[in-house]
Amino acid sequence: MARNRWWMTAMALLCAPLAWGQSLGQVVALGGHSSDVVLDELRGVVYVANFTANRVDVVGAEAGDVQGSINVPSQPSSIAMSPDSRYLAIAHFGNFAAPGTPRNALTVIDLNSRERHTYALANPPLGIAFGIDGYALVVTSTQFLRFDPLLGTTQVISTLQDVTANTLPQPPAKPPAEIVAASVQSSADGLTIYGLTDSMMFVYDVAARRVSYSYYVAEPPLGPRAISVAKDGAYYLAGWALFDRVGMVAQFPNPKGDLGVGSHAIDSDRGIIYAQVPEQVVTTTTDSTQSGGTTSQPGTTQANTPNPDAQPPFLMVLDADNLTVRERFKLAENLSGKSVLSRDGRMMYAISASGLTIIRVGELNRVPRVVSSTPDVVFRSGFCNRGVM
Repeated sequence: MARNRWWMTAMALLCAPLAWGQSLGQVVALGGHSSDVVLDELRGVVYVANFTANRVDVVGAEAGDVQGSINVPSQPSSIAMSPDSRYLAIAHFGNFAAPGTPRNALTVIDLNSRERHTYALANPPLGIAFGIDGYALVVTSTQFLRFDPLLGTTQVISTLQDVTANTLPQPPAKPPAEIVAASVQSSADGLTIYGLTDSMMFVYDVAARRVSYSYYVAEPPLGPRAISVAKDGAYYLAGWALFDRVGMVAQFPNPKGDLGVGSHAIDSDRGIIYAQVPEQVVTTTTDSTQSGGTTSQPGTTQANTPNPDAQPPFLMVLDADNLTVRERFKLAENLSGKSVLSRDGRMMYAISASGLTIIRVGELNRVPRVVSSTPDVVFRSGFCNRGVM
């Protein structure tokens, strides 16, 4: 186990011009608040954890039709599927404050036989992901656990400190990403698992059974509260920042830091990232002073105003190595948590405001868009030295 502490601050950067077309994405309304998503390509379905409806919704991966649901214990917050597609593991964030009774638990469903078992957890689970070894890493507010879905047994890998879990109940409109405030995701090769909470980031080496974690401070908060991992685990996105195994590589421009709005997914084969990371809205106000019946305007001030209505939701297509924005497409609605890509990179499935949004990212070249015929280069003076361009 290794750990350290560090901090980071987002910077405001210039963005690529917008390329608007029609609204992108097929919205699948599910009711309740969706909290996590898993793609089962073997069965051609998507499993969506419905945090407030206490079920896992089953959606057709191609058509987006709701095929049914699986009732589970309360507050399913995180789900993961074993590498052999046999087990679906569901973490339940039941951290009810007194006089309520905590109902933190883990449910395992055998997708072949439909047999299920639920196991109590001593502390609230923050996330779950499977490694290539067939065991699930369960992250709670105090421990890293290695879970055997066949036997239902857990082994403590490491302990945690200074990680505080929110308590229930929470306001009805609050999205699960803000309540659980954590995300866990494994690489496609199953060898590395990354995770993010309000104060801690970690990486788990599946083969070595070794976890390393760091405490951090970020301004604004690392939102959206989602983790996306490259296929080989060499780099990953955590909120608005891109990391490799050494440290932060790049960041999204002027991020708002909203935990419950936005999402992203990495297509390692094509070297691109699909993301919605809301930006702070900059408004300009005029300072006016009045003296002797005259009004003077000595200057203007800029303020970052959180006004969601001023900025429609859009999906960015970015370079995976430096987050350079290639294009932006208007979304049908805000994304709100984890996204997953199909194995061939053709489909993207994202938790969204109404439930699930399906985006055919492999067909973006067919989407009508408006682009500039002549590029413009804009120079701005430096903030510290106005004479430097």
